[in-house]
Amino acid sequence: MSAKLQYTTEGREFVRTPDEQFQNLPDFPYKPNYMEVDGLRMHYIDEGPKDGEAVLLLHGQPDWSYLYRKMIPIITAAGYRVIAPDMIGMGRSDKPTDIHTHTIYAHAGWWLKLIQALDLKDITLFGQDWGGFTSLLTVANHPEYFQRVMISNAALNLMPEPVLNIPLNINREDYPVDPDALTRTFDDFLKVDIRVGKVIRAEPYPEARTPAIKMWIDFGADLGERKTSAQITAHYSPQELVGTNVLAVVNFPPRQIGRFMSEVLVLGVTDAAGGVVLIRPDRAVAIGGRMH
Repeated sequence: MSAKLQYTTEGREFVRTPDEQFQNLPDFPYKPNYMEVDGLRMHYIDEGPKDGEAVLLLHGQPDWSYLYRKMIPIITAAGYRVIAPDMIGMGRSDKPTDIHTHTIYAHAGWWLKLIQALDLKDITLFGQDWGGFTSLLTVANHPEYFQRVMISNAALNLMPEPVLNIPLNINREDYPVDPDALTRTFDDFLKVDIRVGKVIRAEPYPEARTPAIKMWIDFGADLGERKTSAQITAHYSPQELVGTNVLAVVNFPPRQIGRFMSEVLVLGVTDAAGGVVLIRPDRAVAIGGRMH
């Protein structure tokens, strides 16, 4: 049976390998599990005690969770819960036909959605090849989910954002990288949009792994209200923040903080004890004003 073209509700074209292709595989008795990410079906193995410490096994290319078939029983026998997903585009997971879907940023985001959907905490991560490249970006942006990280045949990619959005498996000559992109200039600084906003609402965020405060900030008529989560509990309470001004980056992509979507990055510096002190204007300024 051949795979047929299918489409997500947003119109993304993909194929799904028929289940019959995965029957009677040697040394692979594991029950398939599925979740949806951006309209695509992601497959994962979930073995061992559900209350055991989570071990997340991420495969490389060209491969799928079958890679770990002999490691899974050893790890579960030691009392751990093992999650071994198939990357989007491989194994039992759906396979978008557009190569531009498969970027480091995209896969890092899908790993995060898997972690949050399964409510994984204190994860021991093992990432191999593409599983390492993509998951290290998840670790860098969301270290609160991980307690151990082991990587094989991969490294943390610190290239500029345009490079991280290049498809993973292409002819690099089709995507030349400008060496000047690795040098930060004043023009790059101007691309960071830092605005003054007034905190109109603030709440504790007890669900966060690190103590934090949720804030809703008014940036004026042009930008409106944005929300954020900030680890500033060392010096601030939610009540005293309301009505005060803050500086925040407003043009970074939204970032998932636990179950809360943070839309701006509030700026501060750490004191000698490691507590964050907010950066604020020391004179009256217009709400929504840009930092120069």
